[in-house]
Amino acid sequence: MSFAARLRVYRPDGDSIGFLTEPSGWSASMPFNDLSALQLRYAKAAQNSGFLASPVEVAIEVSSGGAWKEPRNARYRLVESSANRVDGDANVVEYTLQSYASLMEGIVVIPKAFGSESNYDKDGKRKMLSSSVGKILHDVTNEARRTVPGLAPGLKLGFTATADSNGNPWSNKITIYYDPGTSLYTILDNLASQGNCDWWLEGRTVKVVNPGKGSKTTGIKLFGDATEAPVRSTIGGLLHTAFLVGDSQTWKMENKGGVPKPWGTSMKVITQGGVRDYGTAQELMRAELESGSQERTEYTWSAPIESIVRDGEFPLIDYNVGDSVEFVGKAGSWETMRVHQVSLNFESSLKIQFTLNDRFVDAQVRNAKRQKGIVNGATSDAGTGSVPSRPEHTKPKPKAPEGVVVASEGYWDENGWPKSRVRVGWAPVQQDTNGAVIDISRYNLHIAGFWQGTYDAVGLTATRENLPINTLVWVFVSAVSRDGVQSDWARASVTTKSPSSILEAPTMLSLSVQTGVVYAKWDGKLKGAGNPFLPPPSFTYARIEEAESPDGPWAEVGKLLSAGTITVGHASDVGKPYWYRAVAVDRLGVGSWVGPAAQVTITNDLDDKIKEGLKGASDEIKKIAEEAAAGANAVIVAPAGSSPTKRSNGKPVEDGDVWIATDASGNTLGVYTYLARVSAWVPRKLIADSVLVPGTLGTVSIKDGAITSPKITVDQALVNKIVTSELFAGKITANMLSTDFGINGDGVRIDRNGIRLTSGNSTFQLTKDGFKAITGSETVFNIGKTGHATFKGDVLAGSTIQSPTIKGGQISGSTIKGGQIEGGQVVGAEINTMYTDNVASIALSKQFFYASDASGAIRVTITAQNSSKPGIYLYNFGNNYCGSLNALRLQVGDKKELPGICLEGPVGGGKQPRIEMGNTETGNPWKNYIYIASSDNLTQQAQITLRGDNYWKMGNNEASIQGKGSSIYLYGIRGGSDSRTLSINGSWEVFYSTSARRFKTDVQDVKIPRPEAILDVPLRTWVDKRDIERYKETLAEWNASDASERGPEPRYPNRAIGLIAEEVRDAGFDEYCSYWDGEIDGIQYERLWTVLIPVVRELRARIESLEKEKNGIPY
Repeated sequence: MSFAARLRVYRPDGDSIGFLTEPSGWSASMPFNDLSALQLRYAKAAQNSGFLASPVEVAIEVSSGGAWKEPRNARYRLVESSANRVDGDANVVEYTLQSYASLMEGIVVIPKAFGSESNYDKDGKRKMLSSSVGKILHDVTNEARRTVPGLAPGLKLGFTATADSNGNPWSNKITIYYDPGTSLYTILDNLASQGNCDWWLEGRTVKVVNPGKGSKTTGIKLFGDATEAPVRSTIGGLLHTAFLVGDSQTWKMENKGGVPKPWGTSMKVITQGGVRDYGTAQELMRAELESGSQERTEYTWSAPIESIVRDGEFPLIDYNVGDSVEFVGKAGSWETMRVHQVSLNFESSLKIQFTLNDRFVDAQVRNAKRQKGIVNGATSDAGTGSVPSRPEHTKPKPKAPEGVVVASEGYWDENGWPKSRVRVGWAPVQQDTNGAVIDISRYNLHIAGFWQGTYDAVGLTATRENLPINTLVWVFVSAVSRDGVQSDWARASVTTKSPSSILEAPTMLSLSVQTGVVYAKWDGKLKGAGNPFLPPPSFTYARIEEAESPDGPWAEVGKLLSAGTITVGHASDVGKPYWYRAVAVDRLGVGSWVGPAAQVTITNDLDDKIKEGLKGASDEIKKIAEEAAAGANAVIVAPAGSSPTKRSNGKPVEDGDVWIATDASGNTLGVYTYLARVSAWVPRKLIADSVLVPGTLGTVSIKDGAITSPKITVDQALVNKIVTSELFAGKITANMLSTDFGINGDGVRIDRNGIRLTSGNSTFQLTKDGFKAITGSETVFNIGKTGHATFKGDVLAGSTIQSPTIKGGQISGSTIKGGQIEGGQVVGAEINTMYTDNVASIALSKQFFYASDASGAIRVTITAQNSSKPGIYLYNFGNNYCGSLNALRLQVGDKKELPGICLEGPVGGGKQPRIEMGNTETGNPWKNYIYIASSDNLTQQAQITLRGDNYWKMGNNEASIQGKGSSIYLYGIRGGSDSRTLSINGSWEVFYSTSARRFKTDVQDVKIPRPEAILDVPLRTWVDKRDIERYKETLAEWNASDASERGPEPRYPNRAIGLIAEEVRDAGFDEYCSYWDGEIDGIQYERLWTVLIPVVRELRARIESLEKEKNGIPY
């Protein structure tokens, strides 16, 4: 594997003429989204030095052993040279070469006099209205080349007005104005700095793509024999609170990004005189706060080229400027970083240098340029040119605003929920509908169905926040002239975007292994450029991933909602390495940058621990035998199953004798001691420090099922079985106990047939066929594997029997206490009569269930469907109808009978609250109703009624709110001279109008250009469409009714008198109109009278003048 670079020479915009084969040295930079440069030293006496005697192009080419390739931004123009003439032909000339892309600095916006007048505003600025990045760059280039033939003919634009260099449609549209003389490079740099695009040069072609689409995350690890590796960090810019002083307002914003506070908090005041709306101010403050949210770090790394090249990882071939690589950060772990610049340096050998910027540094640079773009990029006023005079009676109408641009960007609110903001910009209106110059006083704006406000003639941007993501939003803009005439509405729409920022990578996991189990621990923090910090509110969980190689593939093995540990079993993978990392996931399910990977090798000490346990058991058996022999007791070796009664000498066993029980092959099954006081052999304990099952035993095995596992290797029979009364171990770590020969304990037996618990003559068995309880020889309780259950005895209070069916001919003579029977059916003849302890009656028959206490005050009644009043009744006292005290009744019936459901509260003053639900006969207005009332007094009670005929009511018969169909009615409203006025705003919020100064802020005088224009608005009369529709429906019902029963014919609706909202708006009084969903909706009549105040004042002044003139007093 090898990496090489060479210098190829081209004629200007022409073909190659050869190579510079003997350079004394050279250094080239290839940055991202910027112009490159090349410094070259070449001796006059060196081969091909004559190439540099005239204008040429020089390109860097690189190769990894195959074809040669010209990387991005690697084409340069020779523009300058310097040499010491005293040295003669032996001297070395230093050449300075600029990026070929610098030709864009010679392509500029042409003056208005040489362009199309319609493309310029009245101040001579080139308008770019609702234009894509591609259209802006093509328009500037094409207009300049038409004006000046032969302008930079070799420079190609590798994109179109509609698609970027990748063939994708442009994602953003922009409205912006450029002064003549603004260069193509300045425009492109500004667009890229504001996050509208990325760009680079390929040969002589400028490639421009949508933001973020010109780079990739490679995962390539950058390491080698570094000659320089400076790291530059700063916390000097930490910022906690920002203030922005605009034209007429000041805003404040807090940094919510967990900013370190080594010396407490800090603040900064930003002054931007061109800012008028909160959205722009917020963007500027957010840019400052984002730049000051964390420690900023920049890495520069230099190395000989041969020390970093690896197969498939060649710089400028497999990864390029703008791409992301892995690099060891300050904390010593791998981090994802962007390649901001690649530089090649050749002296005696080739070296490479990378400039790596974390995202905070990128954000700082980007935000600084974005601020410049916001303040200077797209603002313009209407100018100060004179306006031609017009006859007083003419009222020219402005053109609708052009170039309405709507953009959306997502963000996370302070609670971590995804929200979206919408930014609106538009071009200033400078002409009326006839093409004459017109002065504009303000613009009216609606965003997402809400009145956004009025903007003066230079306020051409606005922002609305807290909008839902992925939602279509409409925007309406209109211009209002100084005569008060409003233009038509210009409209545009956008689908709100979700947040594009992703979480920082989690910190590295801490790994450990115990008996083949991996423990992966996370400290609950994320790792940015500075110190680790707690995740923001948008974080939901950390996804823990595992791989058998550091290059993947990675698979999820668990989730952590906060700091914690997950475990992963790998008992069978001893000696195998595994890698683990974490990925933070936000509320949208988007994963973060991947965290650094940690590696662990699986270990398992099971073999040693089981050998230890076996040795302990063997030693214990030997100890028991030695103790018996030392005490003159006998040690009897005899088969298991039949307890010995005599020693080997024929004498009876004595207290303290030891019996070693064996199987037919002589293997030890157990050890017992004879206790004379109970005349029985008592099992002895085998005690081991720990017996751990996971892993393998190698050549040591445990046979015959006492302990078995697929993870225990059986090579030869060393130990056949261990059967003891008790097995004491530190822990058992896997399901590796075999029950072929069983586990026995005091009253406990576990074997392959199941689990058996014995107490006295009672036995409880859990087997594959189910669970049963046996007393003596009788099964008293049994649950089969199909769920079928049988039992004998009482079911006591608090129990619940759940079953599809309880079968039996009859239940009698017993007691059912306190429980419940759910969900099934009782099948049998009947339950005749049962009695409670206090002799209160309970009766159940085919059609009736009745229960009451001894006094009859508490009763439950259930009747069958063919009863006179079928239903369910629960009473605390009284009769069996709704109207009794504390009643709950569910009844099958209609309104004429009684309501279907009735609940009543305790009596109070002879009346009690009530809730009814019913379903009456067809045609009755009370069909399908709900009725809630506080008492029986229909005049004074508080009640809520909901009926099936689209009627509802809240209140009583004297004062209420009622709904009928699509209308709402208010009854019982009291009038009075001291009453307040209720109003409803555009969000249907009800409030009362106030006029006191304490309720107001930013009070200003009103300037109405032509208040007398209100007198020209025609007075109209009309019939409401809804009244006509209701009249038609009522008339149709009347015509369809029986002529002998119907009343008088419905009356035609009354005509209303007033003004038309559109005519009020067009007269210049838009502020007195209301809007809904971006459309004009009504007139604020309660305020419209104020328009007459200046008219009356002028009339009063005229009257006074006439009176003085009449009386001979000079005016």
